[in-house]
Amino acid sequence: MTRPRGVVVVTGSELVRGERTDRNGPFLAAELLRLGVEPARIIIVGDDPGELEGALREGFEADLCVVSGGLGPTHDDRTVELAAKAAGRALVVDQELEAEIERFSRAIAERLRRPYADFAEGVRKQATLPEGALVIGIAGTAPGLVLEAGACAVVILPGPPPELQRLWTPALESPPVRAVLERAQVPERRVLRFYGASESTVAKALADAGGDGDGVTATICARDFEIHVDLVVDEQGRERAEGSASISSPRTSGRSRSWFSLRAGSAA
Repeated sequence: MTRPRGVVVVTGSELVRGERTDRNGPFLAAELLRLGVEPARIIIVGDDPGELEGALREGFEADLCVVSGGLGPTHDDRTVELAAKAAGRALVVDQELEAEIERFSRAIAERLRRPYADFAEGVRKQATLPEGALVIGIAGTAPGLVLEAGACAVVILPGPPPELQRLWTPALESPPVRAVLERAQVPERRVLRFYGASESTVAKALADAGGDGDGVTATICARDFEIHVDLVVDEQGRERAEGSASISSPRTSGRSRSWFSLRAGSAA
């Protein structure tokens, strides 16, 4: 059985301009792998409508697409309207959500000594959702959403990392996401560590041992004067992974050393 495919779409022009560093993509990709979903790619896209719609359509080709950012009340917060367009859904006002956001916004208006009329248009915008979307929670005035786009379960979360991480848990409990996770397979992670051997030497030894594929994905990285071979192992690849683990001494000067560790049971 093939693991479901996941795509993360991170939105924000400040990210593509290099003004801020994305923290949501790595968190969500690690979560997908931990849950047994294959993180196929992380897409970072700005707020341009054409670029964002294209990125969402690409993400919706996966089994699970997680989108962060663009849920605010301003003109450049376009994620919801473009997600609805990409999914072929009409936009509707969720009156219960609007009332909840209004209560929060009225309290802010009072604290700032501003008229609520300054907030009303933004409140209506944030309460306008793709038809059929599930509201999984709210962070400030930004709702977290889950909807279905064809065969894809779509999770839309706020951009600030603490808010995103808080709403990620209820997103996993939603029926569309649970349906994807029922097909998921949590892989094992194995790490081969070598000292005193070059990357190319280790790569040749790995290839001689069978390389990756057929349930084993291998990534070779140089880290702190060591060469690490990170293995992501699906159930059907466990026997082949044991073969990869046997490359305990690549042919080098004889001074190379290696050792093997297994992070048991999951991709943690």
